[in-house]
Formats: sequence, C-alpha cells, structure tokens
Amino acid sequence: MVKSMITMARKVISKGKKRKKKKWYPVLAPGIFNNMHIGETIQYDIKDAIDTPVEVNLMNLTKNIKDQNVRLKLVITGVKENALRTNVVKYELNSASIKRMVRRRRDRIDDSLQINSKDKVLIRLKPLLITRNKTKGKVKLALRKEMNKLLESFIKNNIEINIFKEVIFYKLQKKIRDKLDKIYPIRNFEIRVLKKIVEQEEKKKDPKKTDKEPMEQVTKKVEKQNAKANN
Repeated sequence: MVKSMITMARKVISKGKKRKKKKWYPVLAPGIFNNMHIGETIQYDIKDAIDTPVEVNLMNLTKNIKDQNVRLKLVITGVKENALRTNVVKYELNSASIKRMVRRRRDRIDDSLQINSKDKVLIRLKPLLITRNKTKGKVKLALRKEMNKLLESFIKNNIEINIFKEVIFYKLQKKIRDKLDKIYPIRNFEIRVLKKIVEQEEKKKDPKKTDKEPMEQVTKKVEKQNAKANN
C-alpha cells in the first residue's frame, strides 16, 4: 500500500514538471581555421557552454604533423546558428619538444614579456632563442635586446587576432629568426607561450566566478578522429 502511494506521488510530480534533457551541440574552431567542426558538447542549454575552455592539439586543426607539439586553448565565446563559436586565448609549445632543441655547445635565451596590443589587449609572450654555438655575454645581450625590441614593436602594432594568427602559422618566428641571424647564427627561435591575459579582469568583475573545467569530451573526440585518420 505504501509503495503504491509513493509510486502514484512520483507519477503526479513527473506529470506536473517534465525533466529537461541534455542535447549535443557542435563546437567550431575560430575563424582563422575556417570555423571547422572540432567536436561536440552535451548541455541542458547551449548557452551554458559559453566561457568554457576547450583544449586541442594544433595538428588537429592544420592537419600538419609539424604542429603536433603545440596545444591551443580555446574559449567558447558565443552561439551562432545553433553552434558554439570559439576564440584562441593561449598557444603553448610542449616541454618535450623544447628539450630536443636544447643541446650542448649552444646558448639558450629565454624571456617573458607583457605588452598591450594595438586593440588594448594585454598579451603575455615567452620567446625562446637557441644559438648554433656557444656565444659571449655581449652577443647574448645584443640578441636579447633586439629580440625584445622586435617583439614589442610587433605586439604594439597588431591587433590580438593577427598576433595569434602570425604565431600559429609560424610567420612571426621566421621573420624574427631571419633578423636575429644577422647578429649571430640562430639555430631556433620559438614562441613557447602566447597568452591573452583575461583572468585578473574577470576576477575583479566577479570575485565569486570560478573557472569552468575544460571540455574533455570535445578534445577526446577530436583526438579519436585524428587517430582514425592516421591509421
């Protein structure tokens, strides 16, 4: 008798309020990758996914094996035509590839810069320069000074999206390497990290706001698709 009453009560509640189901929504890459489909995410409401980070290997977007050592952090910024749109907020070269570049009898020059772009976006940049041979202190100082000068000029004279585009497609690295090579032979010039600084501003606006977890289902789906393509 008690069980039947509980069952009836549950039926009344379920009739009065229907439970909303989650749906799968497509996630698209930024415009510089032609808004290609990179995966899907499951949500009750499509707008719940906004501001969520998505991590992806650059090779999955360019289909170029040379890009396998770079990871991009994207952030879902909005909805258009029932699909989630993203922007790039971070470019990072993995540590294993950096270790392979650094060998004995070479000098390594690292730095970290924070510069405002032409459209007033604070950009953090971590360049890495490796010479062909060991150098003197004066040469390293000259290389560092010229490297920072070139990077500062580039950031100040370009908008955020163009900065990421030039680094992602390796145009900036090549230009700067060619110029520094005139001072002393350069083995490698890389951008270890390129990042849009937004965290501090968001915390000031909303101290209670917490970072959302990266969308693992999106990343995993992309990597599975890439693995199938390579087999």
